[in-house]
Amino acid sequence: MKATRRVIQWAAPAIAIAIAAVTLWFTFSSAEKPPPVTRPAEFDRLQPQVQEHLRTHLVRAAANPTDADARATLGLALAANELWTDARDTFAAAARIDPDQTLSLYYEAMAAEKIGDHDAALSLLRHLTERVPSFAPAHHRRGELALERGALDEASRAFDLARQWAPKQPAGYVGLADVSLRRRDHEKARGFAEKALRLAPKYPRAHYVLGLAYRGLGREADARKELALGTSYTRKYLPDPWKERMMQHDKSAPGQVMLAMSHARAGKQEQARHVLESALRYHPEDVAVLNNLGVAYLSQRNPRKALELFKKAEKLEPGRADVHLSLGTVYEVLGNLQSALRHTHRAKQLSPHDRRVDNLLRRLRGGGNQ
Repeated sequence: MKATRRVIQWAAPAIAIAIAAVTLWFTFSSAEKPPPVTRPAEFDRLQPQVQEHLRTHLVRAAANPTDADARATLGLALAANELWTDARDTFAAAARIDPDQTLSLYYEAMAAEKIGDHDAALSLLRHLTERVPSFAPAHHRRGELALERGALDEASRAFDLARQWAPKQPAGYVGLADVSLRRRDHEKARGFAEKALRLAPKYPRAHYVLGLAYRGLGREADARKELALGTSYTRKYLPDPWKERMMQHDKSAPGQVMLAMSHARAGKQEQARHVLESALRYHPEDVAVLNNLGVAYLSQRNPRKALELFKKAEKLEPGRADVHLSLGTVYEVLGNLQSALRHTHRAKQLSPHDRRVDNLLRRLRGGGNQ
């Protein structure tokens, strides 16, 4: 029950905001003019769908200059489309308008980090973690920044607090393992990394730091195995209450595909299709959009419409394994096993180790066609 309470504390911004409301360093009086809303300098070079989306939130924020949520939402839209300098200024404005905008401070720090101003980012995170000690994502990000600077004591304290406030997440333990490695305490690093993997067995960075710990302990065979499992790791931060909200503002073609896939994994097939249909209007020749929308139609039992999109995708990029796999699948559904085999064999040539291709080949050959 205690662990659950802790997770709720950092996951729910309302509690964090209540703690910080009377002590945050930013002030904004009703007599003071709110910070102006400015259009990004890169606006005219953005993709049309991104422009349209940003225009909506620029207008809303300008029409409601003292509305911190409108300003923060504009910041999320800017950040989602990687306009980090503009996002930083916008989150700072939201925090200035409303000192209760604790998450705006966190995102201001994130934006500062993204544009390379690590000193400012770390300063903001130090302030935020002092004012809102239960907000685990800020502790974790502070730990990562401190680790990069070689401030091992600060990193260790930050990761330990991230672990305490988010005990079911592996990130704090991985951070502590990394600190231990840099202190050449390989045994302690092993313990932290193994704990992280008990929480998340497929967490790549945990495998990687465990491999380094094993190497330091002379366990070379174990080290090779773990390093192989973790070589492709990318740094992951603890999720925060605005993460999913920001994702919905990414109007680039890859962002829309990722959002649709997230909906599909959650069983929201209709929402996934709607996202991709909207994206297709702005990106009519994006192969990933075409292929994923075809998959959405196929999942909703519309193979003819799916086939039309897959054929267009193949014409645009004939060397894509995922497109040939999609064609093999839709032809299987339509009962054209000869075409299904032809495209699946092509997918196999392009991606020899894809298990999905192997599974489809087994199904087709089980139907008696070679």
